[in-house]
Amino acid sequence: MMGRPPSRPVGPDVWATCRELIPAGSAFAFLAEHRDALFPEVMFGDMYPYVAAVVELVEDFGQCFTPSQG
Repeated sequence: MMGRPPSRPVGPDVWATCRELIPAGSAFAFLAEHRDALFPEVMFGDMYPYVAAVVELVEDFGQCFTPSQG
């Protein structure tokens, strides 16, 4: 999986789920409505392997501080 984005979304679309909580006409609404044009996937394609590696490190680091069950 490392180096490849998931083939389908891994969570809910925040804009679709929380649209009524974002004030109409706000900068947040503008960014959400135009996110695909402003931030196309190809812009961030080379970042995915690094993000995945950081997530893995954070998960491993968190396990170091998890109390053992014993």
